[in-house]
Amino acid sequence: MLIRLSGPPQRTDVRAQVLKVFQENPKTGLSVSEVMAATGLPGSTVHNVTDVFTVAGWLSVSWRTGAARKARRPVKCLRLTALGTAAEWGEAPTPITMDGRRADLMRELLRWKEPHTVRELAEAMGISIASASSRLRAIRSCNWLDLSWADEGDTAALDFHAGCRYQLNADGVAGAREALRLYRSAQKRAEEQGTSA
Repeated sequence: MLIRLSGPPQRTDVRAQVLKVFQENPKTGLSVSEVMAATGLPGSTVHNVTDVFTVAGWLSVSWRTGAARKARRPVKCLRLTALGTAAEWGEAPTPITMDGRRADLMRELLRWKEPHTVRELAEAMGISIASASSRLRAIRSCNWLDLSWADEGDTAALDFHAGCRYQLNADGVAGAREALRLYRSAQKRAEEQGTSA
């Protein structure tokens, strides 16, 4: 996956949690497995966050090999750079503007325990793939989704919508729940104002 940053990474709770692990171990190179153990986050989330930090220049990459390693292959080792030690977050993303369609999307994403494709999301909601993609755009811009890809040998991966799978990450679950809570609260106030008029 190609990552492009126009400035420092934006702060999210998950990113702050991962960065804290590296800041507490500035001289030690850590593997993704070690970061997963320290944070309790899934591997896909740790990979995504460390990839962003590497592109930003906050982490350097080396490879662990040798007799101390039981695995047959070298393991990617990530270490905090000087830039990462003095890391400053970019501006926070714009909050999501809620409407009934986005609320339906967030409810559907919260129901899923496994990653799903845009096509599966569209079918579950009874909407077009284009409409599902459009609704996902705002959630993706807030860094609330983890993306994964179909197996290399999967011919469906040639179709972007079939090959890319989405799932709310920890920030996304918290953000979607809060956005839905605020949306329900606003709807309730609007109904009360409508009945009192």
